[in-house]
Amino acid sequence: RSTGVDTPPRRDAIAIGSNALPWDSTRPYNPGEVVNLNRFEYVCVASSPPGESPPGSPRWAYVRTLGYNNGEVAVDFVWRFAKEIEFRQNVPYIQSTTSIRDSHFKLATFMHLLWKENADILTDADVEPLSELPTHEAIAKILQDPRYTARYNLIWKNSSLIQQGFPDWKNEPWFGNFWDKNFPWVYHTDLGWIYIAGVSQTAFWFYSDKLGWMWTGIEHYPKMYSNNESSWVYFYDKLNTENYFFPIPYLYIYNTKNWVLFDSYK
Repeated sequence: RSTGVDTPPRRDAIAIGSNALPWDSTRPYNPGEVVNLNRFEYVCVASSPPGESPPGSPRWAYVRTLGYNNGEVAVDFVWRFAKEIEFRQNVPYIQSTTSIRDSHFKLATFMHLLWKENADILTDADVEPLSELPTHEAIAKILQDPRYTARYNLIWKNSSLIQQGFPDWKNEPWFGNFWDKNFPWVYHTDLGWIYIAGVSQTAFWFYSDKLGWMWTGIEHYPKMYSNNESSWVYFYDKLNTENYFFPIPYLYIYNTKNWVLFDSYK
């Protein structure tokens, strides 16, 4: 719908204006003559022959910029604002704002670089607690976060979820149910907390405060090699064996041929 009245011109599109004539490449210029060329004014400081363009010539001196194209001032402002460049003796572009480029923005960048797809979506709660720390301490905490360590969870990457609504609870038919959000620390429903040191289900070590270092794999578990016992052990419970003689978990230690109650094993 036309009202017959045009909107006023954008402020950043209004040229300063110039009374100087456009530069003419066919004529010579004498000292003191002023021309405009490509939105810039130049003054001739020494006799200039025809065809000598003012930009870059020692016979011409820059005077001023005649105006801005649409959006140039806005783009310049946004760039300076994003860079947190101050003006007039440390005055921010928006009064009473705090510079966060070297704290929050930098940390968020580190998080995206290190956590990659796990950094989606960052919140203030992720960044704010680290913003007061020295950079090296903040990076150390970023590297300890499960969103970083989970990137290297290759061993359980393709394990099946137990069911929707229980994130990070997974199942392997040969290994049972476990929760791996804090990988490499994993909570196993039978073994408790274990620390995984491996990338393949074929063979890997894990550490348990109760059992110490154990070696096992998809073709071996619930049989495991115990570093503490220097022997193979067998983990019996009602979930991984059809032998219900043992209603609670036991360990069978091969080299001593002893049965040990799992909960009391040290």
